[in-house]
Amino acid sequence: MEEEASASEQLPAYMKAIYLTIVSASNEVAEQVLRQQGCDARFLLKKAWHDLCKAFLMEAKWHYSNYKPTLHEYLENGWISSVSGPLMLIHVFPMIEKKGVVTPNSIQQLESYPKLVQMVSKIFRLCNDSATHSVRTTNCRFPLPFANACVNMARIAHCIYRGGDGISAPDDEKRMEIKELFLEPFKEEK
Repeated sequence: MEEEASASEQLPAYMKAIYLTIVSASNEVAEQVLRQQGCDARFLLKKAWHDLCKAFLMEAKWHYSNYKPTLHEYLENGWISSVSGPLMLIHVFPMIEKKGVVTPNSIQQLESYPKLVQMVSKIFRLCNDSATHSVRTTNCRFPLPFANACVNMARIAHCIYRGGDGISAPDDEKRMEIKELFLEPFKEEK
């Protein structure tokens, strides 16, 4: 904690309280994991915060330099900054209270963000982006109707595959949703 407190001295006053709160919360999680599981998760938690801040910084650089990243660049950075998805998952994993799940090896594996964390975070990012698409389509080089069709396709995919495979194995609830969305006429309110 001493090291973190001295690092906060380099920050502007408005950031110190936030920084120390983050450090305190992460240290609390790490201490709990050490007591309950016998594993040191401090490096993992610090790395998750470091990577999140680095991703936010990249997005700020893109914004202020008017740089439009490629889809690949955007997703490679965006899954980390995706509403803090990886950060939350990294903080949750060490708190699993089942003995033998949290080991030094499993913590080390999380440092490289396994595919499970990456894919869930990409989905999280894309769902978040589809919800706020109007802000992103204002600078689109394609006509707005096409941009809206693209975003709506993402929404449809989310609807179809939420809770299972709505195409090849729809359950009763999914069948009802499809019927209501596509087969029943809209009722106009007067």
